[in-house]
Amino acid sequence: LGYQSFRSSLHTFINHRQQSLPARIERYKWSVGKDVGRGIWGSDPPKILSDVVEAVLGAVHADGGFQAGQLAVETMMRPLMDAVKTLKGDATVFRHPITILNEIG
Repeated sequence: LGYQSFRSSLHTFINHRQQSLPARIERYKWSVGKDVGRGIWGSDPPKILSDVVEAVLGAVHADGGFQAGQLAVETMMRPLMDAVKTLKGDATVFRHPITILNEIG
């Protein structure tokens, strides 16, 4: 969810007082960026990123009802689900790189 929050630019709407958060978001931005190429496994996102997605989807469910909530989930998660369908044949894609390294060693 944190990755999807970042991809959707929801992090730009966070109103916070925590001084370390902007730097943590920037580090996460760098780690999932195209130059580094680690994508979803780039690093652990700040927890607030996934909290924002959960809050938005919960608000849509509460305000618009079940159908609107389900449509919001589908719309928000569609890019990730499409990627999962595309990569379904390659089981190593879904495993964390550190797990793979531990099994090799």
